[in-house]
Amino acid sequence: MAIWDDYYIKMDIPDINKLELQESEVESVHWFTADEIHESMKNGTFFDNQYAEFKILEDWLKDKDKKL
Repeated sequence: MAIWDDYYIKMDIPDINKLELQESEVESVHWFTADEIHESMKNGTFFDNQYAEFKILEDWLKDKDKKL
């Protein structure tokens, strides 16, 4: 069984390596560009449900007046 949560955050973080993670809560943090996510989905290395969530966020960021 696997459980994961995805959080998509738009903010300026100059150095991902300097993030202070709560190790009991967060296993890892990764940066991906939108193009990398789209390519990963095409290659089958991105979960479908995660991609659907990403597309909602991506569409919202393109039209910030749109409600989620």
